[in-house]
Amino acid sequence: MAEIQNGLKVQTHWKRACDVFSRLLAALEKKESPYDKARFPQTDNIPSGIDGGSLEHALFLFVVCFWMRAGFNSDSCFEALVRVFERRPDLFSPRMITPDHLDMVTEALQGEGSLRYRAEENARFWVLDLTKLNKYWGGDPRNIFKRVRTFEGICDRLVRKGGAVFNPDHPRGFLGFREKMASLLTHFFIDQGIIGQFVIPPPIDFHAMRILVATEILTTSGVEVGSRISFGKLADAARNVTDRYCSEHGYRSSVPLCDALWTLSRSFCNRHPGNDSIIGESNGRKTEVFPREFSWEHGGTAIKAYENTCLRCPIEGFCKNSVPWANYRHTGDIIIRGRRGRPPQVQPRLF
Repeated sequence: MAEIQNGLKVQTHWKRACDVFSRLLAALEKKESPYDKARFPQTDNIPSGIDGGSLEHALFLFVVCFWMRAGFNSDSCFEALVRVFERRPDLFSPRMITPDHLDMVTEALQGEGSLRYRAEENARFWVLDLTKLNKYWGGDPRNIFKRVRTFEGICDRLVRKGGAVFNPDHPRGFLGFREKMASLLTHFFIDQGIIGQFVIPPPIDFHAMRILVATEILTTSGVEVGSRISFGKLADAARNVTDRYCSEHGYRSSVPLCDALWTLSRSFCNRHPGNDSIIGESNGRKTEVFPREFSWEHGGTAIKAYENTCLRCPIEGFCKNSVPWANYRHTGDIIIRGRRGRPPQVQPRLF
C-alpha cells in the first residue's frame, strides 16, 4: 500500500506490520523483556490527594500534554508538574485561571528546572486553553470527548485547522494540540479510565515512528541513507497502519500497541550502539549530530549493549535500520543512519 505525502511516496508493508505488532503485543501481554520492567509516566505520576479518573486527574493530564512534545523529557516533566500541582492545585482549575494569571503560571514553571525550557510559551498555552475550557466546555476536558469516537472528530475539537490563528472566542482549536497531542490526550484518558475505550490511532511520536522505520513497515522511495525524512510526511501513513491493525484485530483501544512501541524504543533501541550520537555545538535546527564510532571486533561495551537490547528484543529478526533519536531531537526529522549492525560473534535470537 503506497501513499503520496506531499511528493514523497511512502510504502506501507501490511504483512510485516501484522507480524511485528502481533509479536510485540504478545510479548507485552506475557511481560517478556523489555515489558517486564515497563513504567509509564501517566500511571506512575499521579498527584497525591486526587482520585484516579476524577475531574482533577483529567485536568492534570490535559495540562501535562503541553510538555509531551519534542525537546522535553516526559518523565521529568511529569514529575515536575506533580510537584507544581501539589503546591498550587489552583493553577490547574479553569474556573480560577484567566489570561491575567500568565505571570503567575510562568513563575511557577520557572521554579522547576525541568519546566523552564519554553516556560513562557507553555504558560501561555496553559492560561488560554484553560480559559477556553472554562468558557465553552464547562471547565472539564472530559466534555471534549462527549458524543465523539473518531480521530477526526477529536481533532476537529482540539486541533486548529491548518495551523489557524488561535481564536479565544471559538470553542474549538486549542494551543499546543496537533494530531499527536490529540491522540496522546485520548490515550491518557482511556488508559486511566477517565473515558471509555475506543480505537483511534496511537500517538505517533518519535518512538513509535522509529519502530515503523527500523522494521521497514514504512519505507520511502528515492531516499538515501543519511537523508532527512520529514516526520510529518510519514505521520499519516503511521497513523493509518496502526489504526487499521487495532481495528481489524479486535482491540478495544490502541493503548496496548502504543505501550508496546513506546517502551521498546525507549528501553532497547536507544541503547543500541548504532543509535548512539555525538552532539555538536548547539545551533538550533542546524546543530550537527555525528555517529559515535564503535566496533564489534574487540567485544567490550558495544557487544554488551547488543546482548542487553537487540538479543533480547521480540522483533530483532525484523529490525533493519538504525534510527537515532539525536537527529530527530535537533532537526525534527527522521534519519536512517544505516543498516542496524549485529556482532558476527553473537548468534541471533531464534524465534
